[in-house]
Amino acid sequence: MSALSMDSLLETINRCLGEDDDVTLGPDAADADFDDLGLDSLAVLETLNQVERQVGVKVPEELLADVRTPAALLTLVNERAAEPEQAASAG
Repeated sequence: MSALSMDSLLETINRCLGEDDDVTLGPDAADADFDDLGLDSLAVLETLNQVERQVGVKVPEELLADVRTPAALLTLVNERAAEPEQAASAG
């Protein structure tokens, strides 16, 4: 499984915000709260669903409770993506 980059995550968030929005998130949005970026809980869930398809990893929705920024989501997804590799290399 491949790691997700911040650029890729922000592109996904921009798609979830919709093409009608005048705002395009850049790298400075990494540490901004999802609410401040205009993402409600449904948009965050849609972002997660798209990211899961891109990376090929499943992130349980209950883990999103403490994830409030793109940087935190990126860390969570990449940690989950690395878990099978770590298990395989430990064996």
